[in-house]
Amino acid sequence: RRRAPTGDTARVDHVRLTIAYQSGGVRRIATSVKPATTGLIDTSLGDVQWTNPVNVSSSDDSKSIATFLGASQTTGRLIAGGFFAGGDIPDNAYVEGIQVNVERKESNSADNATDNEVKLWSNNAVSGLNRAMSTALEWSDGVVVSADETVNYGADSDTWGLILRGDDMRNLHVSIRANGTNAGAGDDQVLVDQVTMIASYRLPGTAVTIP
Repeated sequence: RRRAPTGDTARVDHVRLTIAYQSGGVRRIATSVKPATTGLIDTSLGDVQWTNPVNVSSSDDSKSIATFLGASQTTGRLIAGGFFAGGDIPDNAYVEGIQVNVERKESNSADNATDNEVKLWSNNAVSGLNRAMSTALEWSDGVVVSADETVNYGADSDTWGLILRGDDMRNLHVSIRANGTNAGAGDDQVLVDQVTMIASYRLPGTAVTIP
């Protein structure tokens, strides 16, 4: 048998809202251009592999090279890193943008090499968004084949789909792969001379609580 309601009433005396925020943070501090200090390769995928990966650290015409052995082949990963290994960005900073600059060339403009992948690499795996250029843009477009071209990926407001702090930047790398569309056996190479990175970040302000 159901009991009739007793008629009790709940009452709210008052409500308090507490807000915490950061005050006085400094925005958009851009680093200088930082060259890679390490070069590695990932041979777990791709038809052909890069040689001399350590050459990505200097713009000295000593290049990391992948040679296509036939049409429609892809390279493995060329992984450049160590840009901020020295702790140039404070560990508690919020990273607001990353730009990667790749000095590169193609040996045979008729063979139409294009980007396959330009992604950030962290903890032994690629992560974030692929910033590779459209496959309509060839490595030799707009340049003399004998000359290097520096191509920029990302921007000072592009986080590549990731949330990064300053301490994450110490071990951040970038992975580069290329497509060889029309290459015959050994008649086209993609060459990378140097990889550099610029990052922008924001320092946290003072924590303030409004009671």
